[in-house]
Formats: sequence, structure tokens, C-alpha cells
Amino acid sequence: TLYDYQVTAVDSSGNESEPSLVLQVGTNPPSLSGWPRMGYEGMYGTPTVADIDLDGDYEVLVGSGQVCCWHHDGREYMDGDNDPSTDGIFTTQAVGGYRASLAVGEMDGDPYPELVGIPWGSYAPTDDEFRVYAWNADDGSVVPGWPVVVPDFCWATPALGDLTGDGLDDVVVPCADGYLYGWQSNGAELIDGDEIATTSGVFAYLGWPYGYQYGSAALADLDEDLELEIIVPSRCGSLYVFNPDGSSVPGFPVWCGGPVIGSPAVGDLDGDGAPEIVVTANDAGTLVLSASGETFPGWPVPIEVGGDFPPSPSLADLDGRGLLKIVQPD
Repeated sequence: TLYDYQVTAVDSSGNESEPSLVLQVGTNPPSLSGWPRMGYEGMYGTPTVADIDLDGDYEVLVGSGQVCCWHHDGREYMDGDNDPSTDGIFTTQAVGGYRASLAVGEMDGDPYPELVGIPWGSYAPTDDEFRVYAWNADDGSVVPGWPVVVPDFCWATPALGDLTGDGLDDVVVPCADGYLYGWQSNGAELIDGDEIATTSGVFAYLGWPYGYQYGSAALADLDEDLELEIIVPSRCGSLYVFNPDGSSVPGFPVWCGGPVIGSPAVGDLDGDGAPEIVVTANDAGTLVLSASGETFPGWPVPIEVGGDFPPSPSLADLDGRGLLKIVQPD
């Protein structure tokens, strides 16, 4: 926000000077040295911040027509296109529009993390359309077994976590065809969710044939069985929770009163050591659910959110008292 100020001086007799020139002052903090950086198309996803080169400083990654990456001080992470006139391009693969964020995890057991990104190909049809990529962070090479093909675009951010118990991160993401997809760290499908040998990665149907699933999945151990569960919103109005083998967690899916287009948030809200799920449904409000699908007393709270890109809830200890609070923009 910018504000305009004029200053006058008043002496001990009350005489006031002429106003100064107009001063324009912003309330935003100044940018760090080396920033901002320019991308190549609109930046629709949230930037991802992670120490991908293990030097103790964070890098910034964002999809902007290309996968872009800079060091904390704004320097280009690598010259991924071998062109000194460009800035920040991590790889020349997977171009053509990004609507979600990049994800970072450990997929091959080496010291360096891997990056997962999904181009949409909305600006110009390319051969990279409708593929999920995974790259090694240290040199930009593609992880063996990737990319994998999906039949429609993905506007949700992929979720990474160890669903198979091998110590490596697997990948799940909802797709616009109305299905949830999942792959092991090596690109093999998690389960054969549709019992069709010619498809790859189909995990579960999300109850809405015209998918446009913009909300991302969350991974958390809800039932203390030392396995991650997959928490997935759906435009059909239900919140799904699956075990890694594809079975539904008891108590789910839960009807939320309207399309669930934003992403769920998971955390311990009441301090009992067990996680709760927070989710907001269009035109219905924000709900807090237990790990068994029961709605907490006092919820849902009505809130006006709607459209294709409603904001998602966030959890944070805002007052330092040790309990998470819910932040839900409208």
C-alpha cells in the first residue's frame, strides 16, 4: 500500500511553514537484495521454498511457463536452458503453463531432493502436455521412471510422502478427469485403482465426472497406524480419505455441504495429540472433522467462498499459546 504525505514545520509561536513536496511511502517491507525476479508467464501457484542444493540456504522455485529456480539472493540456480540471456530456467522440459506449485521430496535415496511439477500446456500444445515430471535437484535430470502420463490436466499441487513404507516419497494428485492418481517414487502406479492394465496411476474416483479438481491432497497419519492417509477434496461436495491400499478410512467420505474446491489443512487443533481436518466448502462454510469423520461441535462456520479458485484454510499458532488457529480468507 502506498501513502502520500506532506510535512510542515511549526515554530514555538505557532507559525506553520509551507507544505513540503509530496512524499510517497509504502508500507510493504523492502525487497531483499537480488529481488524481484521475472518469470515467463503468469505465476498462479505459490512459490516453493526449500534448500535443494543442501548449502544451508533456501532456494525459490515456481512454475512460470518454465520451471524457474533461484538462490536465496536471486542468483540463477542453474542455466537449465544453456542460454546466458535468460534467467532462472531450471529445465527446458515440461513447458506450457503451470497452475499449481512445485513439490519437493526424496524419491531416489540420494542426498539431494527431487522436484515434481505438472505443466498444463494451456498456452500452446506441446509434447509435455498432461505429464507429471520428477527431476533431480542437483543437476535437473529426469528421475528414472518419470514422467508419467495422465489423461487430462492437473491443476492441483502434487502431494509427496512415503505411502509404501520404503523410505522414499510417493506422489498423489487429483486430475481434471475426476480421479485421484498415485505413483510410487519410481513412477510405478501405487495401486491398480481401475483394474485396467493400460492405464497408469489411477487410484480412486472422486465422485464428479467433470473433475476440475483444483484442491490438492494432504497426507497425514490420522489413525496412528504409522501409515500416511490420503485426504482429498472433491468437487462433488465430499471429502475423501483413503488408506495407501485404496480402501476408505472408516467414517469417510464426509459430505461437506457444497463443492470442496480448496485444499484441506491438517493439524492438532485441540492439543490432544490427534490431528483434525479443516476444510471449506463453497457456499457452505468451514468444517472441522475428527480423524474418524465426525464434525466438531460448533462447526461448520458459515463463510462466503465460491468460484473455481476459493482460498484454502491455513493453520498456525498465532498467539504463541501452543494451539493452532484456523485462518480462512473469504
